[in-house]
Amino acid sequence: MTVNSFTTLSLSPPLVSFSVQQSARIRKLIEVCGGFVVNILAAEQAELARWFADRDRPTGADSFTGVDTADVPSTGGIRLAGTIGHFTCRTVQLIDAGDHTIVIGSVMDCASRDRAPQLLFADGKFHALGHPPQ
Repeated sequence: MTVNSFTTLSLSPPLVSFSVQQSARIRKLIEVCGGFVVNILAAEQAELARWFADRDRPTGADSFTGVDTADVPSTGGIRLAGTIGHFTCRTVQLIDAGDHTIVIGSVMDCASRDRAPQLLFADGKFHALGHPPQ
């Protein structure tokens, strides 16, 4: 799935969060698998973000047909190739809030691989955030 709001919650222990609509098909997978990967997309990966935001895309492994992947961490989820970074997480808490579930994950691994401009979604459009400080 594509999320539009991902945040760090704590540095000690390292925790992150995002929310998912309770009716989303991935919500149950996050609970059952016990882990997930957050891929931080580069500006040129907007089409990939659109693909994973599309509710009509195929489910399961078929949703990754034609998508370059890096590996599958032991916590579940898939790391995508060409991203600028990732967080591999173990699910520690799911909190129902209205029609969404807040997912809290403990960061097991994270890395930054590229200094390319980041993909940003604002005002209903994708934008390149620019180069991070050197």
